[in-house]
Amino acid sequence: MIRKDSKKKDAHMRLFTFKKTVLYTSFLWLFFFIGIELLLSLFGVQSLIEQQDPSRGFSGLVPVFVREAQTMRTRSSLRGKVFNDQSFTVASPPNSLRIFTVGGSSAFGFPWGVHTSFSGVLQDVLTSAYPDRQIEVINAAGVSYAMHRLNLVVRELVEYQPDVFIIYSGHNEFVEQDFYKAFRQRNSTTTKLIHGLSQLKISGALNSLLFHSKTKETVSGKNFGMAVDRVDRIWDESSDKAAVVENFRNGLTQLIRVAQDHGAKVLVATVPCNLRDWRPQLSIVDNFTDEAKRTMWQTAYVAGESHLKAGENRNTITALENALKFSPGHADTHFLLGKAHEKLGHWEESRRSYELAVDYDASPIRRTSQINRAIREVTTQKGALLVDIETLFMENSEHELIGFKLIEDYAHPTPDGHTLIAWHLWHAMAKAGWIEGVQSADRAIFNKVTADRPTLSTNQNAVWHYNQGVILENQNHFEQAIVKYNQAIELDPNYWAALQNLGLLLRQQSKDEQALKIMKHTVTVRPNYAYSLLPLGDLLRSTGRLNEALETFRQVANNSNRAAAQLGIGQVYERMGMPDEAVAAFEKAITLEPELAKAYILLGHLTIREGDLQSAEAHIEKAMLLDPLDADVHNAIGVLNAALNKLDKAITAFVRAIQLKPRQANIYHNLSRVLLLKGQLDQAQLNLEMAIKINPKLSLVHFTQGQIFARRNMWQEAVTEFHIALGRQPEFNLARQAYQHALAQLAESE
Repeated sequence: MIRKDSKKKDAHMRLFTFKKTVLYTSFLWLFFFIGIELLLSLFGVQSLIEQQDPSRGFSGLVPVFVREAQTMRTRSSLRGKVFNDQSFTVASPPNSLRIFTVGGSSAFGFPWGVHTSFSGVLQDVLTSAYPDRQIEVINAAGVSYAMHRLNLVVRELVEYQPDVFIIYSGHNEFVEQDFYKAFRQRNSTTTKLIHGLSQLKISGALNSLLFHSKTKETVSGKNFGMAVDRVDRIWDESSDKAAVVENFRNGLTQLIRVAQDHGAKVLVATVPCNLRDWRPQLSIVDNFTDEAKRTMWQTAYVAGESHLKAGENRNTITALENALKFSPGHADTHFLLGKAHEKLGHWEESRRSYELAVDYDASPIRRTSQINRAIREVTTQKGALLVDIETLFMENSEHELIGFKLIEDYAHPTPDGHTLIAWHLWHAMAKAGWIEGVQSADRAIFNKVTADRPTLSTNQNAVWHYNQGVILENQNHFEQAIVKYNQAIELDPNYWAALQNLGLLLRQQSKDEQALKIMKHTVTVRPNYAYSLLPLGDLLRSTGRLNEALETFRQVANNSNRAAAQLGIGQVYERMGMPDEAVAAFEKAITLEPELAKAYILLGHLTIREGDLQSAEAHIEKAMLLDPLDADVHNAIGVLNAALNKLDKAITAFVRAIQLKPRQANIYHNLSRVLLLKGQLDQAQLNLEMAIKINPKLSLVHFTQGQIFARRNMWQEAVTEFHIALGRQPEFNLARQAYQHALAQLAESE
């Protein structure tokens, strides 16, 4: 009995000792973490929630506005980046009118700023019109914010005693579908846990240490050029677009309901876009199974473009309508058709064609017509106030074709556009009786206030010149774009985005030495910045400065361990004739980013050149699995099949690549060479002309053109083309042999 009691006592003591040890250790760790937190605070380290967009990582648990004494103010990390710097009293004062405007960058006031935005105009106008009331028009719009994000913002804003919400949204719905899916799949418990951890300074320090190099810059006025191309995927399925519109519809319904449940009135505006002056970003050609039909489409499309340039507008319409019979969803065809109708004064037909160009754009950075239809329907159904800004912009545009007069680029209103919006918002609210004591807006007061407001001088505004450059570049007016980028840089020599865009454009125009000078300056503006160094490294590689290129890519790799740097290193090694080292670099890129399709594409091209077609096929198949909508994948499939002498399969692959990326010269050139091998000289010539049209300085086109001339026994023309090819690539032995053969044939024919 004594023995049993002793054992029991020992067990209790061991358990007590264990619990004490655990408790003691826990307290030590707790004090350790508290100490680290305090130390990090002393050194000014930010928590994770202070570093990131609140809705990107942590749902609606992180507010846009934070309390400062008796005032709510935009979170410091967001000011001027994602949101404007705005403030308002914690409690809404008596006899006040508190209006929140929410939306994306158009409502934000991009690129001009909050003063120029319609909310800024409203603030000044209403303050002047109603001097006995305290007016607060608070701009709570977030750059790149789509409807699912706005719902998070509004759920916060309803706690700040709003009287009115103005909703101006619809341009960002196709930007972040992947985010939207992830957001909907979030588990609330997980979200709360992440939110809790994100408030720790340690989380911020670890994030900066581990992921600093991967952090994407927020879109702002200084990097608008990247914003233009910020769509995550190609939207070539109408069902996908319809699903996004339905998500928008549901989101708008929820937003209105939440606001109304909290006693706020809701005004929703339709969103106009640039119809006549903004060419579609991406046009997808139908996936033809019949090669003859594809050729007929291409012939009709090219003819339409040629007729339009020559001012032969009726012939343009005939050719393009014929092209649409084969590919009715080709956005650019609709756009060019709109141009032809406009020149003939067919205003209604022109507007319809421009609208179809927007709806069929496979990279939609503008709202679709379905978005505005959803706005009109939901707003009416839910008893909110609709202001049809799109219709008003049409009425204030020549022949109702909205263009650069009121839209700065593709979607952002000009200062005049913002002023027009502000007037109609005031007019609508006054007419609805939302502003007590006044039944109608006073145009005289509005005109006086807006006339007295300070205006921006575009000539002295670097951002304006930069944005104009982006617009011109997107419309393929490259020389004019270069002028605008240079003007922006003259006003702001360290304007990184302008320098970056200028360097890339100069390279695209084969102005390599000028591009190199600009890119090197870009690096001095942002040293060790991957997006400055990677293009520089690529240019150095393509111009044969291989050691400099290798050093540049290694600099990126050492700072951030980027997969993109390893791809660059691999391509340099390949140019140096070091295939084993190239393979090792590509494989390291895959280790860093296992789903990087481009790495497998480069491995595929390398192994094709090395004659290992079996390995090449495996690499390219992997790339296809990872990114079936990548044009470069289908181009690689075409190159592989050409090497295997499967010419029909090669043609199919190249055609698909063109469908996905219609403005890539090398793909047309590759297709031209395969058609040449098949003896289809007319089609080979047609595709070669497309390649030349896109990039007149593509080195191989002259060699291929010479071969086509040689096949037609046009020896003088062949000699000329082979001579040009040799002038650009003196080491091009095949061109030298072809040149000598053509000279001999020319002499014999004479």
